[in-house]
Amino acid sequence: MSKRISIISLAICGLAAIAVAQSTNRFLPKQGDTWAFRQKVTTEMAGTTIIYTSKMANRVLETSEKGFKVEITESEGMLDMGGGEEPQGDASTSTVRYGARGEVLTVDGQAMADNPVRFASLFNFIYPEAELAKGLKWEYSVKANKELGTYDTTYKYEVLEPATVNGVATFKVKFSMEEKATDLPGSNVGTVWLDAKTARPIKAESKFTNASIQGMAFSGSWELSPAN
Repeated sequence: MSKRISIISLAICGLAAIAVAQSTNRFLPKQGDTWAFRQKVTTEMAGTTIIYTSKMANRVLETSEKGFKVEITESEGMLDMGGGEEPQGDASTSTVRYGARGEVLTVDGQAMADNPVRFASLFNFIYPEAELAKGLKWEYSVKANKELGTYDTTYKYEVLEPATVNGVATFKVKFSMEEKATDLPGSNVGTVWLDAKTARPIKAESKFTNASIQGMAFSGSWELSPAN
């Protein structure tokens, strides 16, 4: 079960990858940059609530004008199926390649999703072309790719009122993602708080539906916060 859920750590790194932003509308990571997050995933199986938590350490391996590649090491996994937390074994490492605006291009490593690129795209975050500011709205559409096993997908974003999180001024951004799959289309709706100076994510939370993992469709919620 832990491996089935932990693929979400890869997906969330679509959002986490913006942690080293150098402007307020585009992320520009440098090779060797590192950052870490805590994630909490809540879902349900056979009437049982399942809570999975872990730490995700990220390291930029490559950068170019066309995007960047990030190594993600997940550790400290804990699974609670109602009987208390249980450790979930050794750390695992995967790599994700992103396009210039954060599009998921490839996923390699210990991914347990039926289609890692489609799954990661469910949780992805796409940056705007304009500078972030209250009231800014943008959309981003991705065409289906049979080779990658992805579907037509639409992302929508809106910058809401400014907010302070842990003493940091942030942009509060509402987002939604929706697939146009014929069978169990995935979706994700939530909010992310971005550092107003660097666009670093301070926290995030959302509710997702039909995340396909090993032939099963999971729905639930996830939360992202800085690791200590």
